[in-house]
Parts: sequence; structure tokens; C-alpha cells
Amino acid sequence: MAGRNPLKDKLEDEELDLSMMQLTDVPVRDIEQLGSKVLTVNLSHNLLTTLPGNFPLLSHITKLDLSKNQLVELPENFGGFKSLKSLDLYANQLVKLPVSFAQLKNLKWLDLKDNPLCPAVKQAAGDCITPNDCAMCAKKVVALLQSMESQLQRERQRRMAEEMAQQKEIEKREEMERERVRQEKRAAKEKRREEARVREAETKKETDQKVRHEMQLNGNQNAKSKNNLHSSNGHASSPDPAVSRSCLGSLVMFLLGLAVIGLGLAVSLIWIYTEGRLDSKSVSTALPVIQSDVEDYLMAVGLKTVKLYEQAEKSAKPYVESSLKSGKAAWKEGGVYMRKGAKYMEANYGDLFANILAQVKTACGIIWSYVLIGWQAILPVLLQAWEASKPYFHQLGKIIIEKSVELW
Repeated sequence: MAGRNPLKDKLEDEELDLSMMQLTDVPVRDIEQLGSKVLTVNLSHNLLTTLPGNFPLLSHITKLDLSKNQLVELPENFGGFKSLKSLDLYANQLVKLPVSFAQLKNLKWLDLKDNPLCPAVKQAAGDCITPNDCAMCAKKVVALLQSMESQLQRERQRRMAEEMAQQKEIEKREEMERERVRQEKRAAKEKRREEARVREAETKKETDQKVRHEMQLNGNQNAKSKNNLHSSNGHASSPDPAVSRSCLGSLVMFLLGLAVIGLGLAVSLIWIYTEGRLDSKSVSTALPVIQSDVEDYLMAVGLKTVKLYEQAEKSAKPYVESSLKSGKAAWKEGGVYMRKGAKYMEANYGDLFANILAQVKTACGIIWSYVLIGWQAILPVLLQAWEASKPYFHQLGKIIIEKSVELW
């Protein structure tokens, strides 16, 4: 069972009289237990030097008497007495008032006599001799503290703005430093790539010079061999345009031979359908039959192809759709890992791969140079073989033409 409140006997008509009790501390918890019935608190003629920080939380108090104590300061949250209308601080040791005093907007009466106040507060407080003086004191002191609060707020805002500007400047310098480091890294990377390109260009140049030198040597040897061959046959060397014209004529003869073969196939079909009678009436009668048979055959082949396609599509469609779905999922998931892997490889092994690529290109150039050398070596043999076989191609074309004319 809770004990009896020792202050209950001191409460009368909403006024709690705690004066002349030699108090050194305010019994805030006991006052709080009395609830909102306490509107006036008299703590005058005690030994108070400070007030507890939770005392201003009793915001329902409207009148507070702290006169004839030894208060040297008020708590910073003294403005928590939102409902305070009358405040007596007569005969204490107060030099200044807290800034939160500006929040006592309902204060109508204030006595600050016999306190060693600072000049600004003392001037605003006045003499506080009459009730009107105390009312004017409350008004002026609250206005003064409100002005101070505004100045402090502006000062805080100014300091905050300066701190934000300093922070932004620091962040800007840090970002500039990071950008400088990034640019240095990019410049170093670009320098390495440029050096790799220069080395690749030099290697390619050396390879090209070597290839041209070897081709020149091989060309001189081939020219000497060709001159010796023509000298032994008693003929002068023929110019390159003649060789080109000879190749073009052989190609025309070959295409003409193919046309003759197609014509022979058509004549063979007419021969079969007319039973060897090649008169105009038999040919006229056979042509529609040939056309119809060819169309029927093509139609049958087309229908069979369509049917096979439909069957294949029907049987393969589920597998194809499943494969596509699985492939999309795998591609999506694999694409993420591929991009991550590509970024990782670029960040850690980009220069190595660039050097490997340069070496591969150099090796390919060397291989290609040897291919060119080999081609230059076998080119005279191919030309000799062509020259030797050219009469046989001409003879073959003539035979095909003569046989086709005989059959027609």
C-alpha cells in the first residue's frame, strides 16, 4: 500500500504552501502526485540554490513564489511552465535568465528585485515597486528574452549554414581528390594501352617489311624461272591481260556448256513424251502433258513437304518452347554473371588480355605472311597447270555443243 503524501496537508484551495521549511531541494515527485489540483506553489523563505530539471514539467502551475531563496540560476528548460502567469524571484542571486524564459507567453507578473542581474536584464526589469511595475517587468523581460532567442536562433542557423558550407567544401575537395586519382589511373591505363598499340604497330611494321622482303625475293626467283621456261620453249612471256581474257573465255565456254546440257535435258523429255516423234503436232500435244506432270509432281512434293513440316512442328513445338524458356532464363541469369565477370576481368586483367590480343594479332600476321609466301610459291605451278589444261576445256565445250546439235 502506498504511503500517505506528506504534502497533502500543505494543500489548501489549489495552493501548496511550502514556505519557511528550510528546503534545499524541491519535492517534485510529491508535488506531481497531488496532480493538477496544485495551481499555486509557494517556496519562499527556503534554502534553494538550484531547481531540479524536472520541476518545469509541472506545466499546469500558474503561480510560483521563489522569493527569499539563494537561487543562482534557473534550469534551461524553465520555459516549460507554459501556464505560468505570476513569478516571484525577489531576493535571490540570479545574474541571468535562461533563453527558454521567452516561452512564458502567459506571464503577467514578475518580480526580480534584489538580484545581481546583468545590465540588459536589469534595465528591462526596472524597479518592480508597484504591481504595474511588475506587470511591465514581465512584459519587457519576456520580450528581451524573445529577442535573445531570435538572435541565438539566427546565430545557430548561421553556424549551421557555415558548417554545411564547410562540409560541402570538404566533400567537394574529397570528390576532386577522388576524381584526380581516377584521372591518373585512366591516364596510366591509357598510357599502357598506347604503349601496347605502339609495340603492336612496330611489330606489325617489322612483320610487313619482312613479308615484303621475302615476297620480293620469291618474286625475283619466280620471274627468273618463268623467263627460263619461256626461253626454253622459244616463246616470249605473255602479259597478264591475255591470261585474264583467256580465263574469262573459258568461263563463258563452261556456262555455255551448262546451258547446252539443260537444253539437252529438255529435248530428252520431249523425245520421251512424243515417243521419238518430233513433229510439230506431237510436240504441241506433249508440252501440256509435260507441264501438267511437272506441276503435279511439284504439287505432290510441296504437299508432302508441308505435311512433314507440320508434323515436325507439332512434335518439336513443346521441346522448342521449353528450350526457349529455359534458354531465356539461363541467358538472363548467365548474362548477369557474364557482365560481372567481364567487369572483373576488365578491372583486373584488362591490360593482360590487351597484351595477349596484341600477341595473337602479331602471330596471325606472321601466319598470314607465311600463307602469302606459300601462295606465291605455288602460283607459278597453278598457272602452268591451267595453261596445260586449257585446251582440254575448249575441246570439252566443242564436244558438248556438237552432240547437242546432233540430238536436236
